[in-house]
Amino acid sequence: MELSRRLSKSLIRAPLQSYVHIDEWYYNQSIQVLRQASCRNSRSISRILNSLQDNQYLTVGDLLHASLEELGSKRNFGASGQLIVLELLEALVKKV
Repeated sequence: MELSRRLSKSLIRAPLQSYVHIDEWYYNQSIQVLRQASCRNSRSISRILNSLQDNQYLTVGDLLHASLEELGSKRNFGASGQLIVLELLEALVKKV
């Protein structure tokens, strides 16, 4: 099932920071810090992180200020990318 169908519309439109709570210290860190928290295939992570950077999401804070709807509207960033971003952020939360 498509990610957007599994989540309520209000959740899709809300900034990620409204439901993924990460220590503010990480906000200024490069999105590359997400790679360290993951146990996923490094190739798929590289693809996601490159797509985020291409779309000017350079820090964890940039990413947390975005919504899933906004991310989904970006080039080369679909539902699977959205799901991976959520997994990476959740892994970072568990690491903290």
